[in-house]
Formats: sequence, structure tokens, C-alpha cells
Amino acid sequence: MSGAGASSPLSENRRAHGDVVQPANGEALRAAGLWPEFERWKEVLVNILAEDSSRHPGEQAFPLWDFSGYNSITSEPIPNAGDTSTQMKWYWESSHYKTEVGNFVLDRIFNYRQSDNRYRNESEKIATSCIGALCQTHFDSVATQNEIPADFGVQLTQRNLATHQAAILANGELYRLTHQQDVALLDQLACQAMADRESRLRRSHSYERALPHHSITAQKTNGQRSRFAIHY
Repeated sequence: MSGAGASSPLSENRRAHGDVVQPANGEALRAAGLWPEFERWKEVLVNILAEDSSRHPGEQAFPLWDFSGYNSITSEPIPNAGDTSTQMKWYWESSHYKTEVGNFVLDRIFNYRQSDNRYRNESEKIATSCIGALCQTHFDSVATQNEIPADFGVQLTQRNLATHQAAILANGELYRLTHQQDVALLDQLACQAMADRESRLRRSHSYERALPHHSITAQKTNGQRSRFAIHY
């Protein structure tokens, strides 16, 4: 197809299958101080796609799927600090998940299990009913290799975004109550990463010239939370 207004094969494929927010651990983002910005970024994406849909009423809207936050995959227990033998089930490390998780993502997007009603319109059901309903067994449930966890993957729209974000906040509060050791470890790792970054920047002559009177420190507040402040 060619000419004005023609859709490329890539564009048509993306409209059919959508874009993905990767399965990032919500508490790791929060410990690093990135969670508010991460949630705002999702809002921006939803609004951009809604605007695109309004401009192309005759075309299929771009789907946006969110696999991040606190769910049966992203909230997998973290090995203790110094444990070099325990291998996580779903992740190689914090930034890279295993093939099985990628398969879950694809199965959810393509609605692979259409014959099973549990996987029909699951995202809408989860987004409207899971506030405060997530329990300890929900986080620690073990999904089999061939079964998508019911709480993994929500298709985001302007209609369900606020409810979805509220559910994530509620699930985050529950996670911090039931996974205090993991939360403390993530806080420790975030503080160490920020300290290492500051040390590297301080060794840079360009950093000293650009910011001669600035320093970044990691502070503990409210028991387990990490906050990072820039001092002038």
C-alpha cells in the first residue's frame, strides 16, 4: 500500500499487537526514587495512544500492556545478599527476565489461551477488582511454565488507568508489609548504587568543573525508605 495516509506493515503490526511496559519490579523502582516518574511516564503513554486513536477513528488503536509493578512474576523473592548459589525462577538479574516470562508476555498479548475463559478479558477484570485483594499467597504463588499468572499483564486505557495505578499502590503497601527482608535489601542496593555513582562522578574532572559545590547523599527516612537529596 502506498500514497498519503497509507500504513506501513510495521505500523499495522504494532496496532494489532501493541506496546509493552516491561515486567520491572515495582519496589526496585521505588527504592531508586524512580516510581513517581515511572507512573507519570505510563500516563503520558496512555494519553499519547488515546490521542492517536482519536486522530485515526477508522483504525485499530495501539494496545498498551503493563507487566510491571507487584505481581506473581515481578515480586519473586530475592536471594539474600551474598547468596551466589540460589537462582531466581523468573529473572537472571534485575534488568533481564527469562524466556518463560517472555513467553507469558507474548501469550497474554496474543490471548494465546482463547479456549480458556480465565484468559479472556483478564486485564479489565484485574484492573477493576484487585485493589486490596492481593494477599501473601498471591505474591508467592508458583506459576507453572505453561500457565500465565492471572495477575500478570494489564492492558492500559484512559478508562482503567487510575484504577490500575491505585491497585498497584495498594499492592505495594502489602508487599512492603509481607516482604520486609526484600525491601531492606533493595533499599541497601539502591543506596550503594547511588554512592558508587557519586564516587565515579567525583573522580571525573568534568563533573568537578560542572558541579563544584554539589553532592548527592542517600538518606534513610521512615525506617525502610530511601530518599536521595542533592545538597548545594
